[in-house]
Amino acid sequence: MADNVNPLIHLKDGIPDELPELKILDVSVDHAPARKQVLTTNEKKLALRNALRYFPKKFHSTLGPEFLQELETHGRIFMHRYRPTEYEMR
Repeated sequence: MADNVNPLIHLKDGIPDELPELKILDVSVDHAPARKQVLTTNEKKLALRNALRYFPKKFHSTLGPEFLQELETHGRIFMHRYRPTEYEMR
């Protein structure tokens, strides 16, 4: 299949060697509501460690603060930087 037919073909490549550009959330699209802040400080640290373990250490200084902000703003880590924007979500 051509890339324009199957946009998921890039998933086989795994996590890219370079950080994708940080994407701004589109406010014209509905997003999940923020979750309640139920995690303790230690649980937030664990959540960050768990999220960062999938990425090379060279990205931790950039991704750590982003993920913490997502956790504090949305109640969960969504890894917005890595969300697909190359094709329409359905």
